[in-house]
Amino acid sequence: MTATTRNAAAREPGHNSTVWAAVGLGLLLPMVIGCWLLALSTQHGTQCVMYGDYYQDCHQGSGDVLYGFFFASVAAGVSALVLPRRWASARAGAAALQWAAQALLAFLILAFNS
Repeated sequence: MTATTRNAAAREPGHNSTVWAAVGLGLLLPMVIGCWLLALSTQHGTQCVMYGDYYQDCHQGSGDVLYGFFFASVAAGVSALVLPRRWASARAGAAALQWAAQALLAFLILAFNS
């Protein structure tokens, strides 16, 4: 691959969206696991796990909402990866939707104890 072909490949429309979508998909599971570890490592989180909602006034978000954001992030990330490169704006929108769903998922997991 010569320098000319590398520069041409780097300027293809939708290349940045592909990179961001792949990075987001790669970070999804570590982010979810890390957020759960942070949420449950507090004193209140540990007591909620040990004693439940009856004694500790634990406010848990609906599991369906968490699953929804998780699978929405996966679907948007895969969409951004498989859409044709000529649809650069659709790929960028899917990547942005993926990151928004991941950020909301992390926020909801970390808000587990409040």
